[in-house]
Amino acid sequence: MTLRRAAALSIVAAALVSAMQFLHPRTLVIESAAEEPKEPPKDEFPFSPRPNRAREIRWQKWSSEVFAEAKKAGKPVAISLTATWCQKCHEMDEGAFSDEKVISLLNEKFVCIRVDTDRMPDVKDRYLSSKGWPTTAFCSPEGEVISKTWIVPAEEFLQIATKAAEAFAKNGKGAAYRPPTPGPAVAAEASEVETILAAIEKTWAQDGSAWASPGDTRFPSPQIIELYVRKGWDSREEKWLERAEAGAEATLKLEDPVDHGFYRVAMKPDWSDPHFEKLLETNAAMLSALTQVWRATGEEKFGEAASRTADYLGTTLAQKEGGWSASQDADPDYFVLDAVGRGKRARPHVDTFFYSGTNAQAASALLAWAAASGDGESRTKAIAALDRVFRECWTAEGLAHGAGAGRDMLRDLALAGEACLDAHQATGEWSWVKRADDVAARVEKLADGDGAFFDRPPDPNAPGHLRFTIKKSADNGRAAGFLVRLHHVTGHAKWKTLAEGALKATGGEAKLYPAYSAEYALAVLKLRKYPLHLVLVGPKAELPKLVAVADRFWHPWKTVTVLESNGADVKHADLEYPPELAAYACAAEACGPPVKDPRSFDDEIKAFLERNR
Repeated sequence: MTLRRAAALSIVAAALVSAMQFLHPRTLVIESAAEEPKEPPKDEFPFSPRPNRAREIRWQKWSSEVFAEAKKAGKPVAISLTATWCQKCHEMDEGAFSDEKVISLLNEKFVCIRVDTDRMPDVKDRYLSSKGWPTTAFCSPEGEVISKTWIVPAEEFLQIATKAAEAFAKNGKGAAYRPPTPGPAVAAEASEVETILAAIEKTWAQDGSAWASPGDTRFPSPQIIELYVRKGWDSREEKWLERAEAGAEATLKLEDPVDHGFYRVAMKPDWSDPHFEKLLETNAAMLSALTQVWRATGEEKFGEAASRTADYLGTTLAQKEGGWSASQDADPDYFVLDAVGRGKRARPHVDTFFYSGTNAQAASALLAWAAASGDGESRTKAIAALDRVFRECWTAEGLAHGAGAGRDMLRDLALAGEACLDAHQATGEWSWVKRADDVAARVEKLADGDGAFFDRPPDPNAPGHLRFTIKKSADNGRAAGFLVRLHHVTGHAKWKTLAEGALKATGGEAKLYPAYSAEYALAVLKLRKYPLHLVLVGPKAELPKLVAVADRFWHPWKTVTVLESNGADVKHADLEYPPELAAYACAAEACGPPVKDPRSFDDEIKAFLERNR
């Protein structure tokens, strides 16, 4: 064991061009075959920014009316699943979708729907091909899939589309949809985490290049990195921190060396040949993971990488109104250039759509970075972004995915709830806990009888496969982790009960798909292992100095509750606290004496933790 590692473990133990806009398609509103298609609203559909004819296909927006139109016309539906950032989607627009015969066939034989999967992730989860983007799904007017295709040349696309049209003409149906099931119920005990970790270990490439994916692609896996960090802290086994470091080190090869920020995927096992899209989701998750690895190991290279990622969020993706844009387009001609070459070109297009869930995720990551680095500006930006999430996306009907998008998607709610608790920890303001309670109430409405949460509110009248509900173990894990933490902050037992029900109901699926199970495993550990719970009590004027030191103190399972005393004893979760300024720490089955001096906070909490390991 190196001296640096020994020191670290002791600490752990103790503690596409912006000037070009989308080429917009025309939307067909059928009154007669000769009616001119109408222009859709700006940014309704994403298209390649390079020359193409894909707009000549009569794309329409996903809606019940369009499916009803297809049924009335006796035509099958062609659903194009695309994304603003997707390199292969642009190639599809420039290739098959620009072919004269393809355009004619789709316009004549199909009712065509174009879906931006960032705006409608629920459609993506039900229709995307196993190969990913771009997917074209040929369906019946009921949304039943006849066939799917990925990016293919025009000639092959014509063959597939023609066969789909002929199959529909013959029987008028597609395959019956079978929603994925969460698998058998499990106990949601710590032993399940060991099973998941063992499954993840089997995906570790023999050459040490981290997690092997089908086709030898390499994706960042920030949630697995964070699972390793927390497992290392719990077990004091050095191998888990080594795994966290190795995974983070490998992923650094996906960082843009010039403008910074992380690409979404590498196509080769040595992490080369990247697809150059940069997503807010990817970069927020990597900022969180890098911050955790840095704090756990003390390795400055990870802190420096986290700093660069925070800078990328604060520049390229930052919005004047607060918060961050959704993604930056993949432009291989730009990203292969050095700084001098890029300086002669406009930067690739940035999708400025504001999404609630990923903005909340980025706010959480930036708050963790601010606590680790002392960067007050990052904290201010994070709070401003979260304020905007609730100002623009929250109503009495729930949390909107974004302007004009769906509401109360489970992952959005979980990320927003977590960010509220992070904001409470950073500011000491109880209003953030109230917001988290409101979010949890919306999560509760998604619970099924077996305890699992649906991915979106059930709607049997929704078009296509949206009328079927899905229970995803990763999103259930994320939601359960938030609810367990809210239980500790508020003392309300019902949140823990809800979390446990969701974890028991979806654990079977989590064990089947280790690449997506880290969030589930983290939630199980939160449920079964009492965190370091810090309760900070005192007069409003004095609390900020205690809040600041508690926020800065690193512990992988830390949860903070801040209570204003206003000169009287404070009752919270069946306990009463004196009104004087103090921090009360509990972990496992023990609670420590009050810490009254912020200057001695770190030393006293470290000593308490060492006594109760």
